Amino acid sequence: ESGYRMAAAEAANHLLSISRDASKSMLEDAVLTSLAGKSDEGVRSRLSVLAVEAATGLSDGNDGRSPDESTIKRIHELGRPSEASELVAGLVLAKQKVSPDMPLHPDGGKVLLLDGGISRRKPNLDASFTIRDPSMLEALQQQEAADVKARVDAIAATGCSVLFARDGLDDMAIAALDSAGITAYRRVEKPDLDLIAMTTGATLIHEPSLASAEDLGLFESLTESKWAEVNHLMLKGSKAHGYTLIVRGTSKVRIEEVERCFTDAVNVACNMVTDSRVVPGGGATQVSLSRHLRAWGATVAGREQLAIEAFAAALETIPMTLATNAGMSALDELISLTATQHEQGDWIGLDLVSKRQADMAEVGVVEPVGVARNAILGATEAAVSVLRIDDVLWASQDPSQPDLGGEVED
Repeated sequence: ESGYRMAAAEAANHLLSISRDASKSMLEDAVLTSLAGKSDEGVRSRLSVLAVEAATGLSDGNDGRSPDESTIKRIHELGRPSEASELVAGLVLAKQKVSPDMPLHPDGGKVLLLDGGISRRKPNLDASFTIRDPSMLEALQQQEAADVKARVDAIAATGCSVLFARDGLDDMAIAALDSAGITAYRRVEKPDLDLIAMTTGATLIHEPSLASAEDLGLFESLTESKWAEVNHLMLKGSKAHGYTLIVRGTSKVRIEEVERCFTDAVNVACNMVTDSRVVPGGGATQVSLSRHLRAWGATVAGREQLAIEAFAAALETIPMTLATNAGMSALDELISLTATQHEQGDWIGLDLVSKRQADMAEVGVVEPVGVARNAILGATEAAVSVLRIDDVLWASQDPSQPDLGGEVED
């Protein structure tokens, strides 16, 4: 067991020595490699570019933390090929301002988020009223208008320029907001409010009378445009710009497939933004580790040397399996690849498309160093656990009964 752990630790350290800092094209190659077998080539290539663009943009000003891919909103558009999917900087919502007279704010402003609406209040009591004088009805309407105006005045007192409300805004509230110079959007879904809060730093409030300037968020621009005959607003927050992926496809099933593929791609890209080191694919990493472990194992005294040798042999099954799947001779390719790496470097691996050996950086077959490291350490822990179980089963056997490997016939 100790020998296997020693081999895994040495292999993990050697990974860092053969890794390289990825350029933008390498990042895209790594993401593309992670999408192998998903969707078609054109979609994978397009989504790899979009995922790296989104992860890079989200990491700006993030103080080295891993980007939050949940700030990427997805909207669907039927009728166009999936290769035409695009990434838009900012949050895009299928909404338009409640009044055409309300101004847009292309130069930025302050936003307030209301988890509710503004309308005339209904009595909580199940009661009926008899109005004998028209002035009583007028007084009731004036009271309702004063209540609505008081809530709008509380919002205006915060200094906000844009209001997003989860529920409705009635005509009286719209007129009051327009008079106060506040641009308003209504019936914004709760997940969208949460995204706006994340990108602007605003705090969601439940009652206008409780709103304060500390609840406001900042945005850099607010514009509107029409897509497919539907008005959309575009908001760029100051805390995090946020992104919107326009997922296109010829059917709902196709759109869902592309969206799942992008989610996988952007998760890989976000992880690589914080650690951009990559190692070669095509079996090159495993051959390099095997070569290193065999040389290093010769310096280790004791039975651990046997475990290190077995660990190195296990790593060689990866390039041999790749060669077999490509219709190549597994043993011949392993021997040839080992010799070639000794002469030309650790990044020489198997290009299964051309069925030849090549520099993996040139053919774009790379993977994040973190993925390779976790695979080695995780597989080692799994193997050690299996060995422990075998030891327990062997130790629990009755020593008076010999283990003959099968039944003994008389």
